[in-house]
Amino acid sequence: MEAGIEQAQNECIVFLDGDISDYSDDVIYKLTEPILERNVDFVKATFDREGGRVTELVAKPLLKLLFPDLQKYSQPLSGMVAGKKSVFQKIELEKDYGVDIGILLDMVKLNVNIEEVKIGKIKNVCKSWKALEKMSTEVMRAILKRTNIDV
Repeated sequence: MEAGIEQAQNECIVFLDGDISDYSDDVIYKLTEPILERNVDFVKATFDREGGRVTELVAKPLLKLLFPDLQKYSQPLSGMVAGKKSVFQKIELEKDYGVDIGILLDMVKLNVNIEEVKIGKIKNVCKSWKALEKMSTEVMRAILKRTNIDV
């Protein structure tokens, strides 16, 4: 992601989740339209599917406790975002599963103009419970890091 931001020649950058196989044909438009037409700085996707296990059991409860204003984001770990290159360049990206929530929290901290957009229905590849341990740990680490709790 860092290399993509660095190499991007346009101001609008889109990141899509590699685990999704059924994006609608207009997903790029839906993610970029707020940036290109309404001067939004950062766009977070939401979709027709309940959040995954890490979202519901880790991210949302921690956000509720530590960042209650962020409960409004229905899919804090959607994996699908778009934003202005100039804004992405102001944040440090996590190197793991915490990247998505880290980006959202950093964008909120920067007080940029954020919009959540509905991109339709998706199917996400479910990971095993064992694989979710690493994902959960990294998501927690990214959230706690932004509260200055040393982990």
